[in-house]
Amino acid sequence: MAKKKNEPTNQNVTPIKPMDEMSDSEFITYADYLSSPYYRAYMSAKCRNEDAAQTAVAPVRQSGTSVEKKSAAKEGKRNKKSKKAPALYVRKRTGALAVIFIVMLLLIAINVVGYLNIENVSGYVAIYNIVDGDNNIRVSVLDPTIAIVRALTKNEAVESVYFTYFIDGNLDNADFLTKVSVFAVPVASLIIVLFAVIGLIKALVAMCSKRKENGCFAKYKFGFLSVAMLLCGAITFFGGLYVAGIKLTDALEFITFKSTVMNAGYGLYAIIVLPIISWIMTCIAYKKQK
Repeated sequence: MAKKKNEPTNQNVTPIKPMDEMSDSEFITYADYLSSPYYRAYMSAKCRNEDAAQTAVAPVRQSGTSVEKKSAAKEGKRNKKSKKAPALYVRKRTGALAVIFIVMLLLIAINVVGYLNIENVSGYVAIYNIVDGDNNIRVSVLDPTIAIVRALTKNEAVESVYFTYFIDGNLDNADFLTKVSVFAVPVASLIIVLFAVIGLIKALVAMCSKRKENGCFAKYKFGFLSVAMLLCGAITFFGGLYVAGIKLTDALEFITFKSTVMNAGYGLYAIIVLPIISWIMTCIAYKKQK
């Protein structure tokens, strides 16, 4: 039988295609060559190299995909932030800012007048009125802070009603809440003074501010100052009850001037009401662009 035209006649000829692509007749034709240990070693090494290359490429693609996802997420967040335009205030109500200025000025005046102990005036700015027999001993807003200075420096030349009645030898048998109140009231009174000074300067700058190049106003905020002073006023109120040993059930007598121990002063009402007025004026001081 005649041999096929394309079928190689020499079994020692090197095959022209891989073994897995050979037909049965080609595999038989190159049987001697394929049985060589060198060829088997070559094919085995080639398979290992291809598997290693595929394994190395896969994680790179996966990591690249995760990096792209993270980048896209970050870019999306940036786009959202950029879309949120800052608020523009097209109108400034100078009258509301003037009220805030007056409120801060009154708070400072209450502290100064009480500290100077001006006759016939200091009684109206006291935060506490201590009942001592037939006399009312007035405690100004700054007096508790002065009491702490007296306690720390032990300088007898520094006079303080708060120190004499509530600190000097009165804390040895006091409970924990009373001790906290004794020192919380001076801190609160000091914060009220400092924030009033800051608010006064800020209100003056706000009233004098002009429109920016875009025709809008920069908003000066007084909300934090107002809320902080209101909280300090509340601390002064409840702290006064504890340092004087007045129960919460008797708080009504404290605020209606009927207590036989200590009563609230007009200055205490002022440091609570005035910050509320300041906060209300802050809400209406500027008009936002719609």
